Amino acid sequence: MNTGTFRSSIDWSHELLNSTVWVLVAFAITAPCLIVVLILIGRVTEWGRQFWRVTGPYFTGRQSRVVWAMSGALLVSTIVAVRITVLISYFTNDVFTSLQVALQGIATGEGEVTDSGIHGFWVTIGIFLVLAVVHVERHLDIRWLGDLKDRHEASGVGRGRLDLGQGAEPPDRLALLRAHGVRAERRCRLGSHRSSFVRRCSVARSAIA
Repeated sequence: MNTGTFRSSIDWSHELLNSTVWVLVAFAITAPCLIVVLILIGRVTEWGRQFWRVTGPYFTGRQSRVVWAMSGALLVSTIVAVRITVLISYFTNDVFTSLQVALQGIATGEGEVTDSGIHGFWVTIGIFLVLAVVHVERHLDIRWLGDLKDRHEASGVGRGRLDLGQGAEPPDRLALLRAHGVRAERRCRLGSHRSSFVRRCSVARSAIA
C-alpha cells in the first residue's frame, strides 16, 4: 500500500508532446511496412492481383492524392486510438491509486495525504475528460473522411455511373467498367458458358437432322 502522497503513473504535463512523438514514430514505421505488405499481396496472391486490376486506377493518377491522404489519415486515427488505449490504462491506475491514498489519509488522520489523494483524483478525472474528447473527435474525423470519400467518388466514378447511356464520355465509361470489373468478369464467364452450351446444342441438332 502506498504510504506517501499521491503520485501519478506518468507525467501528464508532458504527455501531449510524448504522445505526439509516439504517434509520428509509429506512423513512420507502420506506413512503409503496410505498403510493402500490400505490394507483396498484390504481386504474390491471385486475389491480390485481381483486386489491384479492378481498383488500381483508384489509387493512381492525379485524383489519387485525395485517396492516399484519406488512407494516411485513417492510419493516423488508428494509431491515435492505440495510444488512447495505453493512456486510459494509466488513467485507471491513477484513479484507484488516488482513492487509495485518500482513504489511507482518512484512516490515519493525515490531512496532507488525504488532500493529495483527493486532488489527484480530480486531476485524473480531468485528464479522462480530455481523452474522451479526443476519442469522440477521432470518430467524427472518421465520419468526415467517409463523407469526403463519397464526395470524391460522386465527382469521379459516380458521375460516370449516373451519365452512362446518356452521352457519357469514354473516360467515365472506362472508370465505370473498372469499378464493376468483378461483376463484368462474372457475367462474361457466364455468357461464355451459355455460348458454349448453345454451340453444343446446334451441333447436336445438325447431327440429328
